[in-house]
Amino acid sequence: MKKTVQPAVAEERDQAAKGSQQRSSQLPNAREEQSSAAHLDPAAPKQKVMTHLGRFLTQGYNQPCTPPIPYSPDVLQTSEYSRIITEVLLVFVFTCRSRMENARLHGAPENQSRVPPVFILTGIPGLEARSIWVTALFCSLYILAILGNSLILLVVGKDQSLRKPMHLFLSMLAGSELGISLSSLPTVLNVFLLDVREIGIDACLAQMFFVHSFSIMDSGVLWAMAFDRFVAIYNPLQYATILTNSRIVMIGLGVAVRSVILMIPLPVLLRGLPFCRANILAHPYCLHSNLIRLPCADITVNSRCGLFVVLSTFGLDSLCIVLSYIMILKTVLGMASKEGRLKALNTCVSHICAVVVYYVPMIGVSMAHRFGKHASPLLHSVMANVYLLVPPVLNPVIYSIKTKEIRRALRKFFSQKSSL
Repeated sequence: MKKTVQPAVAEERDQAAKGSQQRSSQLPNAREEQSSAAHLDPAAPKQKVMTHLGRFLTQGYNQPCTPPIPYSPDVLQTSEYSRIITEVLLVFVFTCRSRMENARLHGAPENQSRVPPVFILTGIPGLEARSIWVTALFCSLYILAILGNSLILLVVGKDQSLRKPMHLFLSMLAGSELGISLSSLPTVLNVFLLDVREIGIDACLAQMFFVHSFSIMDSGVLWAMAFDRFVAIYNPLQYATILTNSRIVMIGLGVAVRSVILMIPLPVLLRGLPFCRANILAHPYCLHSNLIRLPCADITVNSRCGLFVVLSTFGLDSLCIVLSYIMILKTVLGMASKEGRLKALNTCVSHICAVVVYYVPMIGVSMAHRFGKHASPLLHSVMANVYLLVPPVLNPVIYSIKTKEIRRALRKFFSQKSSL
C-alpha cells in the first residue's frame, strides 16, 4: 500500500509544480497583451481607470478592488494604486474643465455671481451729429419741469387760501412729477453732457424703481383728482365735509404706499436673473419694459408680475377715471341751466388735459414696445422721452392757465418778490 500511495502523491506534486510554472509564464504574456492592447486602443487606459473607479465606488473603501486581469491580488503593488488614483484625478479635472468651458460657451459666464453686469445707455439714435441741439433741448425741458412743479409746490404751500382739496391734489401731482424728473435727470445729463453711458445694475434698478414708482403715483393722483371733480359736481354742498384734509392725506399716503409695495418685487426679480447678452438699453434711463428683454433666463414670472402691476395701477386707475367722468356727464346733463352745465364742465378741463397728456404717451410707449419690435429705434426713444418729459412740463402750464386761484397766487408771489 505504501509503495502505491507514494508514487501517486509524487505525481500530484509534479502536476501542481507544472501548473504554477505555466501560470507564472502566462502572467508576463497577459501583461504584454494588455499593454499592446492599450497601445492599439486609445480608449483602453480610460476604460481601465473608469473600471477601477466604478469598482472602488461600488465596493466601498473597505473592500479590495478586483484586478481587471486574471492574476493574484498580491501582484498589484502600491505603485499601481498610485498610478490609478492619479489617472482618476486627471479624468476628474479634465471633466470639470470641459463642463466649465461648455457653460461659458452656452451663455452662462462662470464669473456671473461675482461680477455684476453693466448696462450701456443710449441717447437718441440718428441724432448724434446734432448732439448740441439735443442736449440744449433736454436741458431746457428739465429746467422747465423742475421749476414749474417746484413753483406749484411753493405757491400751494405758502398761500393759505389754496387749502382746498383740488389744490392739495394738484400739489401731490406736482410732487410726483418732480420726482420723475429728478429720478431720470442724472443719467440723461451723463449721456448728453458728459458722454458717460455705463451704469451698474444696482444703480439702474434703483432708477427704474423710482421712475416707475413716481409714475404710478401720478396715475393714482389723477384718479383722486377725478374723484374730487365728481364729488364737487355731484354733491357740492357736502364737498368740504366729504373730502376733509385728513382724508386727503390718507388718500395721498395710500397712493404712495401702493406704488412702493407693487414696485418692490420687480427690481428684486430682475436682480436674481443672469445678464449675458449685449446689455444695451434703448433710452438714457432704465425702464422695466427695456430691462426685461435682456436676461438670458426664463422671464415668465417677471413678465406676469409686470403685467399685474400695470393692470392693478394704470388699468384700474384709468377705469376709475372713465367711470368718474361718466358719472360727471350724467350729473351735468341732468342740470337745468346751460350756464351751470358749462361752469361744471369748465372745472374739469384742466384735469382732462392732464389725463390726456399723461395717458396718451404712456399708451404710445406700451404699444411701441409691444407691437413695434421691428420699428425704428428712433421711434422708441422719442416715445419714451415724450412719456417722461412732456407731462411734467405741460401740467404746471395747464393748471396755471386754467385755474384762477393758481394764477392769482402766482401773481401775488411774483409781485412780492419784485417788491423785495
